[in-house]
Amino acid sequence: CKGLIGLGLIALVVVSALGLWATRHYDVSLRFLVERALEKAGVDNSSLELMLKPPQRYGSGELDGRVRSQHPRILLPGLAGWDGVGMSSVMAERLTLFGAAGVKLKNYAPCGREHAMSYVVCWLTTGNSEEARQAIDRLMKDEIPSPNTTNNSTAWEWALAFDLLALFPGMTQFERKTIAGRLQENLTAHLLLLDDESVSLWHGRATLAAQAWPLAMALHGEPGYEPNLTLRAQGHFRQAIGALSLTEAWPEGYNYWINSRGLGMALAASAYVNGLEASQFALNVRQAMRRVGLWTVYATWPDHRIEGLGDEGPRVDLKDETRRVIDLIAQLTGDSIFASYSSYVEGLHRVEGYYRGYRWSFALFNDPSVPPLPGIAAGSLVGLERYLPLTELFGAGTFNLLIARTGWGPDDTLITLRSGHTFTHHGHY
Repeated sequence: CKGLIGLGLIALVVVSALGLWATRHYDVSLRFLVERALEKAGVDNSSLELMLKPPQRYGSGELDGRVRSQHPRILLPGLAGWDGVGMSSVMAERLTLFGAAGVKLKNYAPCGREHAMSYVVCWLTTGNSEEARQAIDRLMKDEIPSPNTTNNSTAWEWALAFDLLALFPGMTQFERKTIAGRLQENLTAHLLLLDDESVSLWHGRATLAAQAWPLAMALHGEPGYEPNLTLRAQGHFRQAIGALSLTEAWPEGYNYWINSRGLGMALAASAYVNGLEASQFALNVRQAMRRVGLWTVYATWPDHRIEGLGDEGPRVDLKDETRRVIDLIAQLTGDSIFASYSSYVEGLHRVEGYYRGYRWSFALFNDPSVPPLPGIAAGSLVGLERYLPLTELFGAGTFNLLIARTGWGPDDTLITLRSGHTFTHHGHY
């Protein structure tokens, strides 16, 4: 009997040691490992599932600010009060400014794709109500993707589509309730992952938080919606912004930022500023996005690539992804520095500055009311030294990335230095 007890204790120690090793090796919680083990074993027990559910984070306290009563809350808040019929004056003015700037919107294909957000943008830019109807039908039929920590989650598209389509008078109450219910389930699933300690901040946590907040803004106030979900989503997103405010650049490098995190963070930041009234934290959000936008500007080589500092990949060439993130930052901050940078990327890659699968987003993300800087030629950064210091330190005291330049011309010199001892994972400097 004593031998069996001793053997059992040894087995317990071994299993515990293996569990501890696995949590550290895979950077996940013990709860997460147990859940996956039960899933692999085919164990379906509601009591166990309840016991393993992580405690809610950010579930108490007060919301920072007040959620705006009217849609849209993510982008184009000026559409609030529009009856959803024909073309809005806000979009008509934007199209006029595009025309004055020589932008041919048809090159960015806002219409013609069987995709919910493409239908939405086509509706907004043409006033054709049939496009809105097609978007609703698509949302009713398609499967919303489950939350994940990679760069291919498109929950933000669903949130943006619902936020804009809430203005359309042709959406029935049944359709609205059905789509909102599915989005709330998806938001709850995001928060469940965020409440667990498994996902790390600079990987999945930032991605999940940036998906959850636009979902909360799109859904807040819908019949049956739990307001506490908004409070929880806000807490998680504020944590991500707090981290970004420390580093003012992405520790894993530019390719990780622009391929996996940039768009989600920029859109969620827009939802924070546009979706809330009387927010105290909105200034932090806008400043964090401005600083990470400036990191892009400063780190641009004279040969039109981005300075690499981590696990870099192909998108340091500024193609496909950079412009839409910079456009969102320009729209959020109203800063002409980013409008000039957007023009610069356009000069390099033309319409390929926007990835073809998301080219419909140009009409929403690019704000022609934010003009480029005077004296900066289209497609160039020459002369930017008249508006920005030649030396800048990003993440002072934490990331400590120093960038010094002699100018922004093709023959200028760029020197970078990292002197921080933290936030160095994925660093190959």
